[in-house]
Amino acid sequence: MKIGDLLLLKGYINRNQLTSALARQADEAINYNRSVPLGKVLIELKYVTLGDVKEALHDQKLHEP
Repeated sequence: MKIGDLLLLKGYINRNQLTSALARQADEAINYNRSVPLGKVLIELKYVTLGDVKEALHDQKLHEP
């Protein structure tokens, strides 16, 4: 499961926040040729904490096929 979906499922972010973060991530890639992880974008936007992202990444790793 993708990090954004996990954070959404956990209730740490809502659909609008995820959409906003994904748009910003795309903007970074298109306009600045930079690949920024979604977790970093969400933290920069102050939608989540570093701890929230670490928890979701840990959960993501546990559920890898």
